[in-house]
Amino acid sequence: MTKKEPKAQDWEEYINETQTIEDSGWVRGFAKMMRRLPKRLGTILEVGCSGGRWIQWYKKRHTVTNAHGIDIYDITKIHGKGTSKKEQHAFIFKKGDARTLPYKNNAFDFVYSLGLVEHFKDKADVKKIIQEQARVLKQGGYIVTTFPTLNIDSLGYWRMKLIEDKKHDYKHYNTTIPQLRTLYEKNNLEVLDAQYLGWFFEPHGIPKFTTARQFSQIACIIGRKKYKKTSKKNANKKKTITGKS
Repeated sequence: MTKKEPKAQDWEEYINETQTIEDSGWVRGFAKMMRRLPKRLGTILEVGCSGGRWIQWYKKRHTVTNAHGIDIYDITKIHGKGTSKKEQHAFIFKKGDARTLPYKNNAFDFVYSLGLVEHFKDKADVKKIIQEQARVLKQGGYIVTTFPTLNIDSLGYWRMKLIEDKKHDYKHYNTTIPQLRTLYEKNNLEVLDAQYLGWFFEPHGIPKFTTARQFSQIACIIGRKKYKKTSKKNANKKKTITGKS
């Protein structure tokens, strides 16, 4: 099954509206969490890259050897501020599906998707997305996933369903930290940190007085791909081949 490509006009509007990363509480909290990442990220991949704003964000804060981005919509068709000629050449773009990434195994040092998994209603699709990201991630490499807090008891859920989903051609579905934690662990990804970020009432100038999930905006989880353990049998075989003891 292939995810329906958003209407060009709707997707262009979204990319242009969101290309600037605002100085908000959740972004500041996200930046603090990203301190867990090494200064040198190496080769990176953003899955669901839109106009590439987060690729630029990471490149300003880390050493990036090569940057790649993939999205179901061909961003090269968009002539908004998010896809200026300069930004188009800031990373290598491919049009493709997050569930079948067109990259080799163990190809990237850092793989991330920010605001992607919540667009998939079927949990089997979310499972496949994480599997694919784990597949193309090198051993010892880092992975980051963010998504809005959309539990039915959260304020963000009602805002999304009553306002955002009615405005756009794409929809949002609930994903939780426990669900992502389980998927990480099943794909040999060690969970390093998981937090709820932001404050629902920040745009209204109301001071934050709780970190409860119901009032947060974004959930973020960071992981690292574990190194495969070498069995004693394989280790002894290797010693025999190399002549080492």
